[in-house]
Amino acid sequence: MHTDLSNEISLDLIGFLLEELMKPTSQLVMIEMRHQGNALGRQPAVPSAVGVRPTGFWFNAVAMMPPDGREAAQSQMTARRSAMGKWATGSVCLNGIDESGADRVRRAYSPETWRRLTEIKQKYDPQNTFRLNRNIGPA
Repeated sequence: MHTDLSNEISLDLIGFLLEELMKPTSQLVMIEMRHQGNALGRQPAVPSAVGVRPTGFWFNAVAMMPPDGREAAQSQMTARRSAMGKWATGSVCLNGIDESGADRVRRAYSPETWRRLTEIKQKYDPQNTFRLNRNIGPA
């Protein structure tokens, strides 16, 4: 799975996504575009641990990963993520993070929210026992 946020949909982006789906070697089975914003994009009166609040569009790509083709599918998703960079905001929604590492988890939060969450983790779980998720390590 690959996810990115974008502030707008352009003809260039649509063309790119269609090209990706049509490649004979593509293992993509779905590209989903969701319009975000409104209540989801508004900051609450009382701060919460919700990460990035998208206001544009959420793109989600899913690839078929057969046991013998997992590396190829992951390589395609990595290349796609890089190519999407010119349209992407650089932030991600926590729900769309795949196996791409701690950096993507961190980009799902504002710096202030990340700081607060790592401090809470340090206080209540300094050994990082609860880590088999989209992990936030102790401060």
